[in-house]
Amino acid sequence: MNQASHGNRPERLLRLSAVEDRVGLKKSKLYELIAKDKFPRPIKFTSVNVWPESRIEAWIAEIVAASAVDQRG
Repeated sequence: MNQASHGNRPERLLRLSAVEDRVGLKKSKLYELIAKDKFPRPIKFTSVNVWPESRIEAWIAEIVAASAVDQRG
């Protein structure tokens, strides 16, 4: 199994509800950001859209880093 870049944990696939909980945004806003290429696109797994946890963690890290740069001036 593939190991995620965040240690030795295996990669997890997150369903929409878990992504919403993790990032604090609802489905409509997530898909709006996806359409603007500002949020990772889901992948189709069986009949469900899922996101690799590492991609969500990377997106959160980018948002936090951008916020830190903005606050420094």
